Amino acid sequence: MASRGASGLKEALLGSNAEDIIQQAILPVLVLKNVPNHLDLKTVVFASDFHDHYDNSIDFLKTLLGGFRQPAVHLLFVNTLSRFVPTHEIRPRMEAFTARYALDRCTINHQDEFDVETGVLGFAEAKKADLIVLGTHGREGLSRLAWVGRWCHHRKA
Repeated sequence: MASRGASGLKEALLGSNAEDIIQQAILPVLVLKNVPNHLDLKTVVFASDFHDHYDNSIDFLKTLLGGFRQPAVHLLFVNTLSRFVPTHEIRPRMEAFTARYALDRCTINHQDEFDVETGVLGFAEAKKADLIVLGTHGREGLSRLAWVGRWCHHRKA
């Protein structure tokens, strides 16, 4: 689904249609922002807490990425003050995730930030990501199952 991205007072009062659908969905949802005329995935960020199993989601991601020339995949855990996880805990969790899903061509990254959204978007911007994938598991915020595509205009720079 396409998203224009409600913000400010409108989002606070009404919420985002995409967010509403994601919260109710029982299957993966692909949300595209700023959809380009030509799709060429070179860099993908997969952000998650890496707690649960993502069998169907990873299969879908591998199928999606299989249509492109081996894009770089960066796994990302955003560490926040409210949900701090020490490196000695998150690193093995992410390594087990890569082993479980045979993701041998990806990088493992964790970043400290005040909130997850800022961390994910900042990391994706720094990597000039073509796509952000949120691996989540059914509660709220990043704890929902959501596939969120973000197309960066700065790739041309």
